[in-house]
Amino acid sequence: MTAIAGRSLRQRLLLRLFGVLGLSLLFASGLAYWRAADKVHTELAAALTVGEQLLDDAVKEVERSPSPYQQLRIVIERFSGGRHLKVTLLDKEGQRIAASRLQEPDEPAPNWFYEAVGGDPQVVRVRLPSNISGYSVLLLEADPRNEVQEFWEEVCFGLLVWSIIACLAGTLIYHSIGAELAPLDTLNSALSKVAAGEFHVRISESGSRDLRAVARGFNEMAHALE
Repeated sequence: MTAIAGRSLRQRLLLRLFGVLGLSLLFASGLAYWRAADKVHTELAAALTVGEQLLDDAVKEVERSPSPYQQLRIVIERFSGGRHLKVTLLDKEGQRIAASRLQEPDEPAPNWFYEAVGGDPQVVRVRLPSNISGYSVLLLEADPRNEVQEFWEEVCFGLLVWSIIACLAGTLIYHSIGAELAPLDTLNSALSKVAAGEFHVRISESGSRDLRAVARGFNEMAHALE
């Protein structure tokens, strides 16, 4: 508090302005996080439900195919390039043998952001048909990376807009306060002259209503002292 009290009025007002803007940013970030986490969970759950049905149908194709292993590779590749779903073939020991490829974002968000918003991938296991041996299941994963990436881009854009607004508001208020408080410098100079015995000093009654009232009071005081 002492450090703030030692600053000029203009500086104190700007500090309070940016304090309010900072608190509003924290509040908006909390709401955005809650919205994003809920949206990611909902989108992935829906994608996983649809993907599980598609994979069940694909496994039936493998069971009916005269070349089941070749058809199995086709099924896995069919899921490549998707934004949310990844299919992985596991062997009897649970090792990953083959997997589809997710669409990679052009500019990935930081890993800490993925961990904070995305959470763990949602997983479904689909059993292989009896005519496939040596492998155990197909693992269907709903990966949050691309969904989280969309939110990351929204966050970056929002921060950019917030920064521009904060800078414009700070600049406008800084110059506006300077213009409004300029008569106080004149008043301060006039008070110094009165203190030195120059009672004939007068100041212009300009500026805001409050400052005009102060200037009028000073002029009346100087007149009474003359």
